[in-house]
Amino acid sequence: MPISNLVTNVEIADVKGFSISLSKACSEAWGLPDKDGSRTSASVVYNESLNFDGNHDPAFLLEFQIINMAQAATPKRDAFAKSLCVFLERELGIPQSRGHILFRVLADNEIAIDGITYETWLSSQSR
Repeated sequence: MPISNLVTNVEIADVKGFSISLSKACSEAWGLPDKDGSRTSASVVYNESLNFDGNHDPAFLLEFQIINMAQAATPKRDAFAKSLCVFLERELGIPQSRGHILFRVLADNEIAIDGITYETWLSSQSR
């Protein structure tokens, strides 16, 4: 259940469509089976004041949150980062060197869906 939050100073004509594409790109880059993005969430925010390296040229900040990501080795994170940088450059024209990706690890009890935490859902599955 990855959650992606993108902030960019690039205006996106079809931001709703792009958020779906971002969900799919994150799922695929992380190697998740739901390549249609059905188990992911993505938010895209335009912020003209976003600066990077002292200027307002096209840039991005991407926060990627996932449950127990700490189990993933650094090479997997590196591959994800490369894939998303390529995606953002191709789709928005933002050079790969003009952004940061922040990885956040969520514990099982720090995310909920359908009114229960993932921890509770997991324990109900093991019965």
